[in-house]
Amino acid sequence: MRLGSGQALRVAPLPLLLSAGLGAGLLILAVVYASLQQAWLGVELQADDRGGGLLVTAVHESGPSHGRLIRGDQVVAIRGTDGAFESLVAFDPALEPHGFRDYAGYNAYLERQGRIAGLLHPGRTLRLVLADGEVVAVQPHSQRPLTALPDAFWLFNLFGLMAFLIGWAVWTFRRGYLPARYLMISGTGFFIATLLNSAYLARELAIPELYFQLLVRGNHLGLTLLLGGLLALLAHYPRRLSSVSPGLLVFAMLALYQVNENLQLVEWPVHTFYLPLIAFYLLGVTIAIRQWQLARRQPLDRAALKWVFLSVFVFMGISLVVYFVPVAFGEPPLLSQTAMIGLATLMYFGFALGVLRYRLFDLESWWFSIWVWLLGGAAVLLVDAMLIVLLGLQPAQALGLAVILVGWLYFPMRQWVWGRIAGTASVPVEQHLPELVEGVFAAGDAGEVEETWEATLRKVFKPLDVEQRDGLLTTPRVVDHGAALLVPRVEAPEHLRLLYARGGQKLYHGRDIVLVEALLGVTRRSCRVWRARDEGARAERQRILRDLHDDVGGRLLSLLHASPDDRVAQLTRSALQGLREAIYALDEGNGRYLEDALEEWRVELRQRLAGSGIELDWTQRTSEEAATRLSPRQYINVKRILSEAVTNALRHAQPTVLQVSWHCEQGRLEFRLINDGVSSAETTACGELVMMEGRGMHNMRTRAREIGARIEASPQSAPDGRYLVTLCMPLSEHA
Repeated sequence: MRLGSGQALRVAPLPLLLSAGLGAGLLILAVVYASLQQAWLGVELQADDRGGGLLVTAVHESGPSHGRLIRGDQVVAIRGTDGAFESLVAFDPALEPHGFRDYAGYNAYLERQGRIAGLLHPGRTLRLVLADGEVVAVQPHSQRPLTALPDAFWLFNLFGLMAFLIGWAVWTFRRGYLPARYLMISGTGFFIATLLNSAYLARELAIPELYFQLLVRGNHLGLTLLLGGLLALLAHYPRRLSSVSPGLLVFAMLALYQVNENLQLVEWPVHTFYLPLIAFYLLGVTIAIRQWQLARRQPLDRAALKWVFLSVFVFMGISLVVYFVPVAFGEPPLLSQTAMIGLATLMYFGFALGVLRYRLFDLESWWFSIWVWLLGGAAVLLVDAMLIVLLGLQPAQALGLAVILVGWLYFPMRQWVWGRIAGTASVPVEQHLPELVEGVFAAGDAGEVEETWEATLRKVFKPLDVEQRDGLLTTPRVVDHGAALLVPRVEAPEHLRLLYARGGQKLYHGRDIVLVEALLGVTRRSCRVWRARDEGARAERQRILRDLHDDVGGRLLSLLHASPDDRVAQLTRSALQGLREAIYALDEGNGRYLEDALEEWRVELRQRLAGSGIELDWTQRTSEEAATRLSPRQYINVKRILSEAVTNALRHAQPTVLQVSWHCEQGRLEFRLINDGVSSAETTACGELVMMEGRGMHNMRTRAREIGARIEASPQSAPDGRYLVTLCMPLSEHA
């Protein structure tokens, strides 16, 4: 808090909210006290639908009418000690004065209330005339007990207090934001309206005319503030609709409406009091439509507007339909006034949930946490008071039991509700870390690391969409009021844009930034370890290459020159060729174009079949894929798979033709070898051999897996007893 020259007094949000709540509580206590000071007959009266007097529906045992009146009696008149007489025929003590269509009916009812209240003097004998002519003498008490206040009295104040606190809770955290201020004004107006309404709702029979007049005028003033706050909010959120302050225009219009009503200058058609309310509702719909049109290219604004419209127009619209519209046209309301107020209160709870889900007014979800904390304390006090009043427990005993009950019932229920509304409070990162680290270490290159990083972000946040954006980003950021989260790549100069967390159910906030920084730190450390491991493996590979080339290669070359005969020389040449191929496969700097490799394999296979009487049918379709460069491992493995497949064909069959075909399409290489020399019996035997996974077939499958390929070999794969071997391999090195 600070107070300086030219500066307003600044109070932290929570103390300000507590002060506002305390002030509202004191006002409720004042109304409770005033309601208890009314003269009390100790009866509950209800208007007779047939136009007779008042039916006695209940008699309080501690009241002055106990033993004098019974349930079912019908009171038709009241007479004072001075002989003044007032008929109660066609009189409803619980009538809402604003329910009358015109000023004449409104004024007449208040005047009649005043005359009846003038006969109710505590300590003086009052005579009640019953329908059968019997006269009952009753001496009103000067004060009524707390239990004599109707349930609707407490509900009105509860509903009003909730709307008041929600409006103030938003404003205390966003005091410089006009829509938050208008929501606070609306909640305050709702509280004033329900507070004063509860005061005259609690009347037993009648209250003084002037007192009644002040209450109903204050009630409509609160209703005007409620409507004005909502209309001004709609005119400012999410954007201001006019150069002149829309809030000023709204409240100027409502001020004229209040002046007209209090001075009773002009009467509206149909219904003087309720038709303007319907008109203001339609004005709000018009403002909302305009806001919706202006937000057509702003998805975040439209998402928030949907929640605002749902909160305002659905609940307020239902209230109008079930109460104000029927009364305005002379029909009984579909629901009681208490139920209508309860429906209207849901509008403010809608704003509260909108703050939680869509961060209305740009408030974080901790705003809702503060509410949960406040309600937890209120729950303890409420349960404590109920235990004292209902069970007669001592304060210390009641407090201890209240803490236990709230701890066992309220807090678990609170956590369940929080989970249903807000989703999981924390992302279970421990489920994704092992997979993230494993993916980094299993990556073949930096591209796969980036793919693993993006996949992890998708699993953790479940965004609606992930976009890749240009530009280096050093740290994650929340942008567009929480609609998007900007996340750096692990090493690439681009960054990712994650739109709407949890499939669009939540917005991003500060905790998500901390989470991304932690995951990014783990990923980058894993990359450094992975790169160090790779560098170590590469250095060891180069050492092995040098040893094989300089030592083993040199010895084989010496053996070749000293070979005693051609057979030893040929074996030495084969060993030397195998060594060269092994060295070639280990050297990552090597590579072979697909077109060159196919030509080399065709020549080698034709030389191998020369003189065997077996025809080679070689076909290939590679088009532009021929320029693809095979990695050393791809080159060696495909070559040896081809060699092993041909060896199996020559060893297990008597083919006349070997059909070899190569086909490249959409980044994949497909190889097919068909052997026509397998009879029916040999097919069965060869099939059994394949199922038994002999050493040659096992090696072929192992080599295929190393390069991400899929191999199939089966006698049933080709018609006419032929045997088919197929290989399908992605041409990218690390697919």
